[in-house]
Amino acid sequence: MGSEKCRRHLQNLTSLLVKFGKEPKKIEGRKITNWFRIGEEIFEEFFEAGRSVAWRYAAIREEKETSNVRAQITLNHKWLVLFINVYPNFRIDLDLVGSADSVCKVRSGIEVFLKGLAGSNDTFDNLLRDIGEEGEIEELDRCLKLWAETGHRPDFSKKPSNLNGEHWWWF
Repeated sequence: MGSEKCRRHLQNLTSLLVKFGKEPKKIEGRKITNWFRIGEEIFEEFFEAGRSVAWRYAAIREEKETSNVRAQITLNHKWLVLFINVYPNFRIDLDLVGSADSVCKVRSGIEVFLKGLAGSNDTFDNLLRDIGEEGEIEELDRCLKLWAETGHRPDFSKKPSNLNGEHWWWF
């Protein structure tokens, strides 16, 4: 059951990554553009893929559909880095607007993305490492910690079950 769900998430990811690649990469102030929305959908889909296999990252890596996902990531890696870099500026604010659900799903999705696809081959592992470093994950985590510790993180509208205990940003 989990494997079938994971396959569906990976197929969705391939489609989303193709759409992401075709969208113009515009940043217009703090306006949320289509490529940004699709970027969120990509990492929310990775989150769901992680949940579907109970956070066993090797189960994701073993699916044959990951080859299509890896190919699209390779084509779009610079834009994924940009998305990760600008994400905190667009979604983590101190105004208590919205809910924390989407932000935490995206952060968990980034974790699944980096760990669930690692170990495929050395070239792709180097690409993932570069995305992680250039994408300034540490800066995103710093913003999430500040957001939570200062009491500015909004409430969750519907906190999902089956969360990974290592994903501290949910707790």
